[in-house]
Amino acid sequence: MSWQATQDFAERLRDLKSSHGWTIEDMAAMCELPKRTLEGHLAWRNTTEPSLGTLAKLATGLDVSLNWLALGKGPIPLPEKRS
Repeated sequence: MSWQATQDFAERLRDLKSSHGWTIEDMAAMCELPKRTLEGHLAWRNTTEPSLGTLAKLATGLDVSLNWLALGKGPIPLPEKRS
């Protein structure tokens, strides 16, 4: 992932968070990731690319396309509200 792609990845995560009214805690629980890991990706602080495992957990937990999440390409199935 390039610098711009990493920034776009963080923006896609932030857009999902705000459009669904999720907290970081909500997202971390849905994705089975440590809150700190998610905070780093949302804040665009991480200097390393997310691992494939992290991307897969995020895409699965947030019900979005892995291709869209990682690259910003393809369809983005919008997640349904969770109770």
